[in-house]
Amino acid sequence: MRPLPRLPLVAILALSCLASAVAGPLPTVGYPLPDLGPYLVPNELYPRYTLDGLRRADATPGAVVSVGTERGFMTFGVMTQATELLLVDYDPRAVLYNQVNIALLAVSSSLEDYLSLRNATSKEQWLSAPGSEAYPVLRNDAAFAPWHDVHEYPAMMPFFLNARPRHEGNPFHGFHYPTSVPQYERLATAARTGRITVGNLSFADHGNLELLRGYFEDGGTSIAVLDLSNAASVWDLRKMRFDGRNGAEQLRHIVEQLVPVMNSNAVLITTEFNDGDRTLGNWEYTVTPCRQSLEPSGG
Repeated sequence: MRPLPRLPLVAILALSCLASAVAGPLPTVGYPLPDLGPYLVPNELYPRYTLDGLRRADATPGAVVSVGTERGFMTFGVMTQATELLLVDYDPRAVLYNQVNIALLAVSSSLEDYLSLRNATSKEQWLSAPGSEAYPVLRNDAAFAPWHDVHEYPAMMPFFLNARPRHEGNPFHGFHYPTSVPQYERLATAARTGRITVGNLSFADHGNLELLRGYFEDGGTSIAVLDLSNAASVWDLRKMRFDGRNGAEQLRHIVEQLVPVMNSNAVLITTEFNDGDRTLGNWEYTVTPCRQSLEPSGG
C-alpha cells in the first residue's frame, strides 16, 4: 500500500483495517463510545426496492462498498457474484458494530448459533464460541455494551420483530439474512475467509477517497455496488460544503474519484426520506449505473 503522509490518525486506522483483506483477527477498538450514534440501526425501510438494480450489478463480480451497518450485510447477502464486502463509515461506533457482526458471523456454526450469539446477554457467551480467541473485538469491554444496547433500541424493532422474509409487506422482505439460511451462509463464509473488512473513512474527505481508490488499485479488484445511503441529502440539509461543492456535487465527485476502480455494471445506491410518517417507511431508493450518474443532465 502506498505511503500516506498527511493523513489524520483516523485515516491511518482505516488503512490498517483496509489492509486486512486476508483472514485474520480484527483490530481491537480502544476509542471511547459515548452513545449509540445516529446511524447504527437500519431505519431505511424496504431495501427490496433496490433488487432490480442489484441484479444488474450482480452480473459482474465485484465488491460491495457500503456506509452504515446492516445495509451492507443485507446487500451482500442477496448478491451471488459479490467478491467482498467493504463497510466504511466516518463514525467509529458503526465500525465497531460491523467488527462485532463480522466476528459473530465468522465464529458461528449455523444460523441458529449466530442468532444465539447475536442475542447474547453477556460477553462470556461470545467468548465460549469456538474460534472466538481469533477476534479480539469479542473480548473488548467497549464492544459488548454498545452492541447489546443497539439491539434493545426501539428503532431496531422493525429489523428484528417484523422481519418475516416470506411476507412481501415486510420492510426487509428478501433481504433479512438473520432468517435466511442461504444469505447467512454467504455472509458467514465471507467473514471466515476474510472477505468482509471495515474502514473508518469519510466520503466527505478527499484523502480518504484516494485511500479507498488505492485499496482497489493495489488489490486488483473492483467495485460492483457503492451504497452511500442518504449522505448527499443530509449534507445538503446541513448546508455543508466540500471545497465549494454542495452535497449533490460531492456525490458526483465521489463517483468520479472511484469510477476508475468500478466494474462495467457498477451501481450507486442512494436514499432519501420523503415528508411523512417515518413509520410508513417513506424512503426513496435510487439505484443508478455509476457511469450513467456522471452523464450531464438530459444527456
